[in-house]
Amino acid sequence: LYQYGLCAVRNDKPGDAVDAWERITALDPSDDLALKAWQRAGDLYFHTGHFDNARKCYGSLAGQTADPDAAARGLLSLAMCDYNEGLDEKALTGFRKVMSGHEGTPVVEEAMEMAARAVYRLGIDNHDSGRLAQLVDEFPASPLAADAQFEIGLRHYEEKMYTGAAVEFKRMVNLFPTSSSAGRAWFLMADSWTQIDSVETARVAWVQFLEYFPESSLRPSAVFRLGMIRFNEGDYTTAAADFAEVLESGVDVETEYAAAYNLGMSLRILGKKEEAIAALASQRTGGENDDVKKLELARLVGEIHEEEGAFDNAAAEYARALGIEGVDPGVAVELHYRQGLCLEKRGDVTGAMSSYKEAMAFGGKTDPFRLSAVARYASLNEEKGDFKGALLAYRDLMKNTDDPELAVAARERADEIENAMR
Repeated sequence: LYQYGLCAVRNDKPGDAVDAWERITALDPSDDLALKAWQRAGDLYFHTGHFDNARKCYGSLAGQTADPDAAARGLLSLAMCDYNEGLDEKALTGFRKVMSGHEGTPVVEEAMEMAARAVYRLGIDNHDSGRLAQLVDEFPASPLAADAQFEIGLRHYEEKMYTGAAVEFKRMVNLFPTSSSAGRAWFLMADSWTQIDSVETARVAWVQFLEYFPESSLRPSAVFRLGMIRFNEGDYTTAAADFAEVLESGVDVETEYAAAYNLGMSLRILGKKEEAIAALASQRTGGENDDVKKLELARLVGEIHEEEGAFDNAAAEYARALGIEGVDPGVAVELHYRQGLCLEKRGDVTGAMSSYKEAMAFGGKTDPFRLSAVARYASLNEEKGDFKGALLAYRDLMKNTDDPELAVAARERADEIENAMR
């Protein structure tokens, strides 16, 4: 009968196999062959998803045998039925029963791994970090322990609980340094320290990440973040080298833009103005940047040209910025004012006055760039002999400035003009 059942399985007749094996168990439930039949029938039911029938077979096996290994196998199989049906708490109890009552049997190690899986699934499905921590503490040798510890850190990180995230990721890399997730854990640990402005700790973590994971796909992002720390601390030379490395790494559009922009800022501060302009101008060719970025680029390039005394180029950049759709009025005021200064310095008084007049029309009346434009407009009107226009501008200053000294100076000039006009 037993051999007949095996043949029936090979011939894809599971029903006949089960019938044969159940006849054996009915003849003598405690016979060794009957115990094998219980196991075979249970496995057949198990693999076809008939878990209730499988439980009956495994339960009979565990209850009838005097062999501790077979009994442990039966209990383990019962727990596996619960696990496969998603009854994780019940399955975990079964696995623990094998672990505690059948020490020294071959199935204990398998029971421990299945218990770890049940705990992991409870932690994931119920969003229970306590369960995941339990897995790490109780089953540190499980392949899932590293995943559980990483998940704990990730949950803190995604909830913006960065201090907790940094602590949990540090535990992850300390306990499981060879895990496939160790590199990402180290990266997120460093970023967590960065997010809470723990600058020195973050810097060390970024440097160590680059040392320990030199081939990581996250390297460009790590180099960029380290560059930002160095930039903010005034180490512009090293920061520039970091941003240049990022640009050579084939990063996404957003990261490329940020690296080029900060490279330009670093080179500007280092006095390498032409290189700074080249770095910034490189972002104009791809057509990928939105209007906000185009405005940022034109504005910064204009400022660098202005610092270099290249007023024609600076005025052209400010004009480029003003030509971008949707420029904020407050920004437009500053751009018109700067454009006016550049035109004035190159001797284009008419163009300068036009720019100042545009600045006077934008933004709030008390905007400092607007008032600076009003002051220059008044002065140029005086130089041209347009005292009426100058007088109107000085009265504008008197009315809208919050600076007492500027208000007094404007009033004095207005009085002088009025006296001269009488």
